[in-house]
Amino acid sequence: VTVEVSVVNQSGDPIGGATFTVTWDNGSTTDTTRNNGKRFVDVPDDKRLTIEVDADDYVRNEPYVVSTLSEDDTIEVSMYKTAVADITVRDDQGGVGNAEVTLQKRGTDQAPVINGTTNPDGTISSGFIEAGTYDLDVIKRGYLRNTTRLAVNGSTETTVALEPASV
Repeated sequence: VTVEVSVVNQSGDPIGGATFTVTWDNGSTTDTTRNNGKRFVDVPDDKRLTIEVDADDYVRNEPYVVSTLSEDDTIEVSMYKTAVADITVRDDQGGVGNAEVTLQKRGTDQAPVINGTTNPDGTISSGFIEAGTYDLDVIKRGYLRNTTRLAVNGSTETTVALEPASV
């Protein structure tokens, strides 16, 4: 079938020049949107599609998935302004290494964009992620858990303070 792929920003404005790859079992196709943010592509009609998009200044945390489609469908893929979260975990003594950090976009069921541990100096970075509001959760044995909201726009740096726990 022929479908129209439309790539837009979070305000619904078209993103021209975005390169997208549509993948299905045993196949894929890659193309670039025109100035109007759209492009027609031919894909199998009985396949689950995964769409990954690369666009200057925009990102998606996860690929876009299409389970069902029909002839002349328009698949609208939203992209978000690019942002980076640099997180430092500290206690009274300085940086806390090996603290478990989870950063997940608030209000979604997306996979966490960070699900790892801090470096020996207590830092961890997200790499490029969608700008927006995230839930930040930091835990380490011997400390109280710290859960907070984090607005990530552009290059965001934050410090999370851990308090020692006592039994």
